[in-house]
Amino acid sequence: MPLQVLEKYLRRSRGAALSLDTRLIKASAPQVFVDALSPHIDRITHLATRSFEAYVEHPMMSLSSLILNDSDPVAQHRSSSLRSSVVSIHGKCLPQLESLTLVGLRTRVRIVNARCLTRLELVAMSYDSWDGLFISLSGCPALEYLELNEFSADSMAVVTPAGRQTIELPHLRKLYLSEFEGHRSLSFFLAHVALPRTATIVIIMWKESIDDAMDGIVDLSPGYTVFADVVPHDKTLLPMFSTIQKIKIKIKPERVEVEGFMLAALDHTGVREPSVGLYCDFGDVHNTRSLQKQLMIELGSLFSSATTLCICIADDECYDMRLDPTGIESWKSLYDMFPHIEAIDFAGPSLGFFDEFLSDIGPTPLPQRAHHAPLPWPKLKRARFECAAMNSDAYDIIRGITASICNRQLDASVERLQRLIIVLADVDGPSNLRRCLRQLRSKTEELVCTIGKQDLVLDDLDPSLLVLHGDVNETMLES
Repeated sequence: MPLQVLEKYLRRSRGAALSLDTRLIKASAPQVFVDALSPHIDRITHLATRSFEAYVEHPMMSLSSLILNDSDPVAQHRSSSLRSSVVSIHGKCLPQLESLTLVGLRTRVRIVNARCLTRLELVAMSYDSWDGLFISLSGCPALEYLELNEFSADSMAVVTPAGRQTIELPHLRKLYLSEFEGHRSLSFFLAHVALPRTATIVIIMWKESIDDAMDGIVDLSPGYTVFADVVPHDKTLLPMFSTIQKIKIKIKPERVEVEGFMLAALDHTGVREPSVGLYCDFGDVHNTRSLQKQLMIELGSLFSSATTLCICIADDECYDMRLDPTGIESWKSLYDMFPHIEAIDFAGPSLGFFDEFLSDIGPTPLPQRAHHAPLPWPKLKRARFECAAMNSDAYDIIRGITASICNRQLDASVERLQRLIIVLADVDGPSNLRRCLRQLRSKTEELVCTIGKQDLVLDDLDPSLLVLHGDVNETMLES
């Protein structure tokens, strides 16, 4: 903007609030620009600029939003040459500052007494030490949103700073960590930040493959972890993990998602938002079954309890059981870790997926059973099973579900099912299907069945059996 135009605009704006963005200026703002702006600097409410501009540390009494972005090559070169300098964000000079975004700064940053600051975003940033980061965070006591994106932490020593207390963020509503460099560093950071029970955590990671691919599909190697080495074992400072009641796992060949919900937590739109969201993207296509087994084993180190468990395998082409045809230990770990499960929602790609747990939920009745081990999840009240397998596999699945549920109800130690939902893509033999449904109807208070778009009509009308078209919403489990 030409200087004359700027001066005319400032005169005519008659004291109105100003928003200023100088990030596209190739070099530092000339002194005449700074001189023209100085009489009006208290009118600036939003400023987006580079860290080395002369007016950055000038008192701005009305500034509520500040963006310092040194990510372009010119700014990177300039800020690197000033690495020994310190950019100070002081509440005394910026008393109304509510939102601060720092992008790619190579100079040291210090945040002091920013008592009105509620939103802080650090993008492509690094600190010389953890102490430097923690000092800045302690200068933001009112934070409600904290984001660390592409944070460079590997060069920061993972050593507890001498005399440094835990950083408490009592008002934080959301912590967003994306592509945080180094799992050990991320775990260290989480172990030194105290959050309120109501805060939500989102962690997004990226992992390269570490094993050889078989037929183009990568299988996890022994000792490989997805999330267990990220979340600290001692979660005293992260109380939201202990409040999780519903765990939802979604597995794709190149991405896994683990979300934890408090069943009472609804946002103002009525949409459920996870209190904990863990997401990992992979560089290669993975065997979804190996991912499933690993995540099931890790769940106990992430969450202490749950009453609802959802597992969804989204891709059948990458579900490979050849290397390890049994998954007994991973399912058993779920039974032991979460004994108070009341609702399950399992969606899998094949008969093999269902076979691994159906025989546990409802094993063959005594005296054929070899031992008297208690059934898993005795408080189970609601179940939903979904499979995209076609024809013969689909019939085998519903037959397996029928046998499992009927066997289970013979055991006096378990509760009667309140609701059973079955969703299949297609199935052969409608007469055989009706036989299964009649058996299931007597074992549950409400039966909901969806078989693609095919109409299924039983001999009699019974309000406890609903035959629907299309998808069944998973929220039916929770009503």
